[in-house]
Amino acid sequence: INNVQNGKDGFRIQGNWTAPVFPGLVLLGAVIAEGLQGPSKLERARWLAAPVGIALSVVVLVLMAVSPRIPGLGGLSEGWSPLAGALIHHPGEPAWIATTDYNSQSELAYETSRPHLSDSRPVYAMAERARYPWQGSPPQGRALIVVAEGKDIDPARCFSDVKDAGTISRAAKPGKKSTFHLYTGALKDPACDLSPAPLARP
Repeated sequence: INNVQNGKDGFRIQGNWTAPVFPGLVLLGAVIAEGLQGPSKLERARWLAAPVGIALSVVVLVLMAVSPRIPGLGGLSEGWSPLAGALIHHPGEPAWIATTDYNSQSELAYETSRPHLSDSRPVYAMAERARYPWQGSPPQGRALIVVAEGKDIDPARCFSDVKDAGTISRAAKPGKKSTFHLYTGALKDPACDLSPAPLARP
């Protein structure tokens, strides 16, 4: 199942997140395929297997959906809305927001697609650009470059006149806050890609 979380279409669900449902579906298929044969106790056990499996899967998915404060999958989307708003209203001359990793691009593109933010600074992916063929050419003007803490990314590879613009944190989330380093710069080459270099094989 493909990952369908992207800001362009407004989806926020990754294909692998439905994995807890699969065991229940497998059990259901097995029961239907085998039919009803054998002793009555075994028959009842087979018929109970699928409902119990599906019920457990549904419970897991509901907990993930309604408990966003739980660390892990439940908290992946926490804190992005205020972060996106802060980037949109960040002081200075940047005309657009340049993201440098897939997760940040997905979440910020989604959040900035909301009506009250959609007419402001557009979000453009500057890493793994092959994922986003619909983006077209990068916007004009200086960019506000967002680099997640710990990412080995040098904005000067693609931007000139790079200036430090401080840091910003996604604090409204369970567990440790996520910090991003901000820079401004002018794009040197519209075809440039800030994807990290692949690791050398031993």
